[in-house]
Amino acid sequence: MSGKASGSGITEKIKRLNELMAWFDSSEFSLEAAVDKYAEATKLAAEVEKALAELKNKISEIDNVGGEE
Repeated sequence: MSGKASGSGITEKIKRLNELMAWFDSSEFSLEAAVDKYAEATKLAAEVEKALAELKNKISEIDNVGGEE
């Protein structure tokens, strides 16, 4: 997976999370749909958190290699 692809994936997931958050504040909100949308948002948030942690580790590795030179 390239850096651009993972960054793009994170961006798309964050965009979807923002859409879901806006839905919860909108007049379209319904309790019936809220459960499914909450589950989707929770899953997306976990995926974004994992991807960001992976990127943080890559940055740390780059910093460590740069410090050894």
